[in-house]
Amino acid sequence: MPKPTGCFLAILCDKENNSRLLRQMQETGLLQHFIPAFSHIDMLMQFDPYHEFTVDEHIFNCVSKMRELEAGTISCPLANRLFKGMEEPERRVLYTAILLHDVCKGMNGRHEELGADYALDICPRLGLSQDETQAVSWLVRNHLLLSQTAFHRDADDQATMEQFTASIPSEKHLDLLAILTTADIMGVGPGRWNWNKAASIEHLYENAQIFMHERELKSAPEIALPDGYRNGETLIDIHNDATRGVTVISVFTPDRTKLFEKLTGVIGLGGGNIVDAKIRTIGGDPAIAADSFTVRNSGSNPYSEDDFGILRERILAALEDRTDIGQELGRLKASSKYRAAYPLQLEIKFNNAASAHNTVLEIETYDRPKLLYELARIFNELGLDLRRAKITVYGHKAVDTFYLKDRETSGKIEPARFESIRAAIAASPAFAVR
Repeated sequence: MPKPTGCFLAILCDKENNSRLLRQMQETGLLQHFIPAFSHIDMLMQFDPYHEFTVDEHIFNCVSKMRELEAGTISCPLANRLFKGMEEPERRVLYTAILLHDVCKGMNGRHEELGADYALDICPRLGLSQDETQAVSWLVRNHLLLSQTAFHRDADDQATMEQFTASIPSEKHLDLLAILTTADIMGVGPGRWNWNKAASIEHLYENAQIFMHERELKSAPEIALPDGYRNGETLIDIHNDATRGVTVISVFTPDRTKLFEKLTGVIGLGGGNIVDAKIRTIGGDPAIAADSFTVRNSGSNPYSEDDFGILRERILAALEDRTDIGQELGRLKASSKYRAAYPLQLEIKFNNAASAHNTVLEIETYDRPKLLYELARIFNELGLDLRRAKITVYGHKAVDTFYLKDRETSGKIEPARFESIRAAIAASPAFAVR
């Protein structure tokens, strides 16, 4: 007669009905017999609007999404490809890790750390080998690593890749983590996975593979001015990227102060949500700013091509000072304070080790209209030059990462300035909550 643990792993790794069978096991109390931590997370609520389901239901959804990724019935080219040819021990590791990745939520401590220790205890009882147990524990401990790096760091930065790959024991671990991360995000709720997230994860994965072999990144191609560009003019290119489901706005214009502030303001004025921004300069006399914004409209969709002309005219009006952006945005404010639906503390973190050439500033706050414009205005007042912005929204929460330089020194911000910058951001009416 097969051992109960062997039957359990067979159910967990079943290619047709695993999530349904696991739900039935939980309803009868059998799942808690194998994994006692499921008693704690049974119907455990997650009090934020990002997570659509209770903890246990999220896990079952993740198991289901992983099975669909393996079968190819949902499309994610990277995860679909990595699953091909996967051997049975690796499948056991993946399905066990996705089952355990959130079982310690709601306990005292960081759930990924507690879950990793729990995996070391429970996996041998489930019949996993020592190597499989270690792999599951590593995946549970690091199940947020890839998404946090992809969404909040610059994957083209040498320091980012050094730190990220230092945490990855092997290419196989990277492969397993990429699949686990994809299934985890897909299992959060409808609409949480999108092409922009897929592209960010795939870009980080590809750069990590290169870096693990060569210990350095390939040099980025030099920025070139568009064909036919005349010195001193403003050229605006707007197009939709169907693969990522976004609109890309690129602006080539003589560099000047408050440029980024104006551009973020005019995009916000048109109802646009900026999800990524690259700020680059082409040397010359005058120097040319080559700023690129990845945006979606107020409905979280790419803009219609019919709107491109309006967007272009608004940008030109702002750059030519025919529009007072601050005044226009001020008219849209119903109140100086943001009405919060959920309690959330403003968090401001500085990091001079996360980038080779910039200070990395991470701000966690309520998502609200015109947030990036307000921050750009503050940076400009404080003499800070923004080189890259990565914008991520989790329901009501925005976690925004900014790569900054001191305008006076053209280098990283001295730590002695951190507190005054933090105080200026916290004191801004833009961050007031009622």
